[in-house]
Amino acid sequence: MSDPLSIIPITALVAIVIFVAKEVIESFRRYGADRRKVQALRTLLARECELNLWTIKLLRGIVLPFSTPDDPSTPKALSVGVTGGGVPYAKISSEDGTYVAQMGVPPVHRELMSKFLLDIATLDKLLFSFTEPAYDELAEVEHVRESLLNINDRPEQIPAREFVLGFSQYAVDVLQKAERRLGALYVHCTGKPLEQHRLR
Repeated sequence: MSDPLSIIPITALVAIVIFVAKEVIESFRRYGADRRKVQALRTLLARECELNLWTIKLLRGIVLPFSTPDDPSTPKALSVGVTGGGVPYAKISSEDGTYVAQMGVPPVHRELMSKFLLDIATLDKLLFSFTEPAYDELAEVEHVRESLLNINDRPEQIPAREFVLGFSQYAVDVLQKAERRLGALYVHCTGKPLEQHRLR
């Protein structure tokens, strides 16, 4: 007849082995799930970079002509309006109104970065080190966009041309820096340079 005391250590050992095995399996499962989540986040972030590249291109197209005051082809006036459908647009014109261009003012896309920034920080520190600076620069791009939309409300004591010149030079610098940060994030996510924009 077996001694009950000799059975206890064996059952305890079996329980420990089962517990460790379950933990190892669970750990592998979590690791696989985290890897899939990081890959999905990279895909989403790359898409957001492409959307914002389009926004940066259009904003640059609006402000760049005003950033070189010594160029005789520099337009003289910049104003902003809203279409009947509520879409904001920028109107560029010469002093006599002979040169007129109209361009839409697209939104800045930061929703995904805002939503998943904490997850990214938790799951992949290297990815976070690229995402956080890009996110911060997009906040600056948003500020440029908001300033552009309010450009009709400039302070009265500042001449319009001087105000637009200062704003455009600032905006060009912000957009250039943001594009670099987004490009670095995009390369990290895809292994390719950020060259193709996305409209929607």
